[in-house]
Amino acid sequence: MIKSPRLGRAVRFLLRRHHRSFAYSPLLNPTTEIRILELLPGINTEPIRCNLIHTDLFSQHPSYEALSYTWGTERPSFSLSINTCTNRSTTSTTSSVSQDAASFINIRPSLLAALYRLRTPSSSRFLWIDALCIDQSSIPERNAQVTLMLQICQTASRVIVWLGPAAHSSHLAMDPSGIMENMHALTSEMWDAELDHNSQRWEAFREFVARPWWRRTWVIQEVAVAREVMVICGAEEIKWEILARNLAELMVVMDSLEPEKAPMRVDDDVSGVAAFRTQYQDGQRTGLVEVLNRFRGWEATDHRDKVFGLLGITSEGEEQSASGHGEPIAVDYNLSTNNLYEAVARFCMREMNLGFKIMGLVDPPSKKRRKGLASWAPDWTGSIYQPSGEPYYRLSTGAEPQVKFLSNPPRLIVQVYLLGEIGSMERWPPFRTSKAGLQAVEELFVNMRESLCFFYTHEKSCRAAYRRTLIADTIDNTRPSIEDLERYFAWFGLPDYEPEKQVETLDAPQGGEVKEITAEEFSRLLPEFLADGAHRRAIHRDRTREEEDRRFFQAIATAGRGRDLFLSRNGFMGMAVKGFRDGDRLCLPVGGDAPWLVRPSRSGTYTFVGECYVHGTMDEEATMPVDSLSELFLV
Repeated sequence: MIKSPRLGRAVRFLLRRHHRSFAYSPLLNPTTEIRILELLPGINTEPIRCNLIHTDLFSQHPSYEALSYTWGTERPSFSLSINTCTNRSTTSTTSSVSQDAASFINIRPSLLAALYRLRTPSSSRFLWIDALCIDQSSIPERNAQVTLMLQICQTASRVIVWLGPAAHSSHLAMDPSGIMENMHALTSEMWDAELDHNSQRWEAFREFVARPWWRRTWVIQEVAVAREVMVICGAEEIKWEILARNLAELMVVMDSLEPEKAPMRVDDDVSGVAAFRTQYQDGQRTGLVEVLNRFRGWEATDHRDKVFGLLGITSEGEEQSASGHGEPIAVDYNLSTNNLYEAVARFCMREMNLGFKIMGLVDPPSKKRRKGLASWAPDWTGSIYQPSGEPYYRLSTGAEPQVKFLSNPPRLIVQVYLLGEIGSMERWPPFRTSKAGLQAVEELFVNMRESLCFFYTHEKSCRAAYRRTLIADTIDNTRPSIEDLERYFAWFGLPDYEPEKQVETLDAPQGGEVKEITAEEFSRLLPEFLADGAHRRAIHRDRTREEEDRRFFQAIATAGRGRDLFLSRNGFMGMAVKGFRDGDRLCLPVGGDAPWLVRPSRSGTYTFVGECYVHGTMDEEATMPVDSLSELFLV
């Protein structure tokens, strides 16, 4: 047989003509109408064939299942035979469409595997699948259909979670009859010093919870609102409630082990999906800001979906959808990711009356942010940022937040009281692993008291300021009393002190020099302070003392997370986000909850660096002179 290059090209041309590209028929009303995929019957490796049916979600009450899966990063390289059928019922089990007129659309391997798994040999199956039922090339349609996503998942008879083909003995994690047996085996082994971390059982659970589906932003809504959820992995399937319960039990077992003994951990992103569904099904609704921050570490191919994929399940989204006015922020894929994140920040400040609270979720300079994003808008694409928590203290400068915005480029105009400037920094030696380390840093402050603000300048008030700064003056959302502070620090062998002087003004002498210390190092080493054998033997410890230790350690760990101690040029002591530097300005925003650090530019604008704690300025301690009020343009 003679092989001809010309003949090969001719065959490929004929094949391309036969595989006509699929073209979507427009939806007549994309705000109520949807497409349902009819997966036609077939067996074994027969090619997948489908119809797309147009139906009205609200008036025709279609019957279908919704598919929740991971798109994957592979290119859409598999051809799927598909037709449009606008007037079909989703209860019919036979197809009236001629396959001679078939068109083809390319899909990703993950979806192809799901369709083969879900296909039945003798009857059609009706599914809603975002990649096929939405014309992804039409932005107006995407906007309308993504807005309907909550109702689509709620209306479905059930949501099917496709975790992917079987692998790494996944049946051990999926088989309902064997799960409890596995759990008993796990608990009986967990105290075994010779526990085999590489056993088949542990490998199965590790790989199961590591599947990418658990970390996909869209699954939060798809699972939370569903009437029923069925999880499928390979040939196995299990009801969501059974799987969630057993994963929770596995988490308890793992958490009960010492870290070096635990063969795995069930991450928050795995438990977070289950916990949010339970909360949502119980009627508990969560605000926009909390939802966005709670699921900040989840992933999305399109970073705009970090917002659009969660809008519908927020309390604001539900209220506005019920009133017929749409979601709090309109789904619009014409917006860039930066424009969308800035719109979220503006909405939170103005429409939700949150003032500057949203700025407490801005990543510190030490973390990488999206290029071009306004400094005052949180970047939802990064891993979750844990702020220091809702502070007990609240600044009160006598007014509500005054928020004004400019566009092109986006700017936030704020009224602030300028407080001081970060000067040259000199890193202090790290803490030593004993109570002497804590004492040494306190003595540095005391020895420098002549450079501090006048209300820090005598020894007792200086010690008090330092100790309150270490915990941001908060333990369990409460300001500790003088007696509590004395008791906590006495356990470290530090000197007692008398009540600090009440501050009535914010005047401060000029001069002084910034010195910085890593609060995270302190938090890391504090357990060693608590474990000081000689000190612990000297004190009788009971349950109350152990609990107070825990509260004290947690207060310092929370206050110091992602922060460093500082002294400003004019002598203010505080704790600020990592990444502050020479020349950054301390200021008190009018109507804000905490002082800010901002960074000036040559053009006269400022970049928001982050919130900070400045001892002596909290809880209406400060009476600000009117001539220190300034207007800042934050870019």
